[in-house]
Amino acid sequence: MESSNQRPSTLERLEEVALELFTKRGFHATSMRNVADKVQVRPASLYHWFPSKQALLQSIMRRFLEGLTREVTRAIDRHSSPVSRLAAAVWVHVVYHGTHRRAAFVSDTEVRALEGEDAETIMRMRDSYEEIFRQIIADGIESGDFEVRDERVATYAILLQCTGVALWFRPDGPLTLPEIAEMHVEIVLNSLRVDVPVGGAAQILGERPEIGAPPELEVNRT
Repeated sequence: MESSNQRPSTLERLEEVALELFTKRGFHATSMRNVADKVQVRPASLYHWFPSKQALLQSIMRRFLEGLTREVTRAIDRHSSPVSRLAAAVWVHVVYHGTHRRAAFVSDTEVRALEGEDAETIMRMRDSYEEIFRQIIADGIESGDFEVRDERVATYAILLQCTGVALWFRPDGPLTLPEIAEMHVEIVLNSLRVDVPVGGAAQILGERPEIGAPPELEVNRT
């Protein structure tokens, strides 16, 4: 068994390899032995960190959602109006998903594989994250900045649209990720009947939000 001072690097490697395999093969088609073989550790060693394959999946999803929620919260706290707060939230959501494409993909497509407490934990985190957007939209409706009949429907539509970036964005494409994020901000605000200024998202945000170093895996590969 690895010594305690090896644990962080080994744990990180386990999650990175699991993420790669879950993305390529799917959760159900990947075994703990597959992960162990690629990491070059004994299969029994995996259970030192994760009691089950589901626990490994939940850990990947939890790290992704923790990082996403932290970065969006930090960005919106720099703004006061519903318009600028939503712009910041959308910008960070798009950039984070485009930067962590594999983790975003697995977190979105494999959530049904979770059961029991693991599923409940992730669903609570997802609900809390959605509530950030719903509350901003509700505030904008109350202030008269946004026009939409139902803030929950608007929240679902906006998040679905912005999350899709993880499926199609490529770093070698014609547009940079920040440019794509700004376009999404403008699309979202236009859908809520906001009179977007000539300067677009850049003028609303003032400066692009900074996203800190990822707390989890490097998922920036094509």
